[in-house]
Amino acid sequence: MSIQLRDIEYFAVVAEHGQLQRAAAALSLSQPALSKSVQRLEQAVGTKVLLRTPKGVELTQAGEALLGKARGLRLAFDAISREVADLGNGLVGHLRHRTRFLGAPRTRGLRRMAAGRPARVFAGDRGDCGRIAPRTFPRRTGPHRDRDTGAPV
Repeated sequence: MSIQLRDIEYFAVVAEHGQLQRAAAALSLSQPALSKSVQRLEQAVGTKVLLRTPKGVELTQAGEALLGKARGLRLAFDAISREVADLGNGLVGHLRHRTRFLGAPRTRGLRRMAAGRPARVFAGDRGDCGRIAPRTFPRRTGPHRDRDTGAPV
């Protein structure tokens, strides 16, 4: 039997609350359903992760280890959600632009647009662009002016 992500999530909530009844209420589940989830998890990992006591539940050594991994999973899922949302909103990604002159006004505009984001700029002619190492362009504050003319951009 394989470990189910839902069972790990439920286990983490039980560990946080210290009681099945409180955890079940927090998850909007019945206590028997939550107990079944914990039993499935214990069967999947092959050992007890919780000790039932009159005051609630305590984590076993295996339960402590599992809780640490569960917290890592939560952080990983949060990072995945942020990264995918940022990609979808255009906040991260690769900006590629080919130009013969790095000082061209278009390139400066692209650099300004990419401020604070990782970007790659290629310089060269046609398809034989020489690659410049990826870097994060610094954020600029204040009014932006063209270096040659001094006009606002």
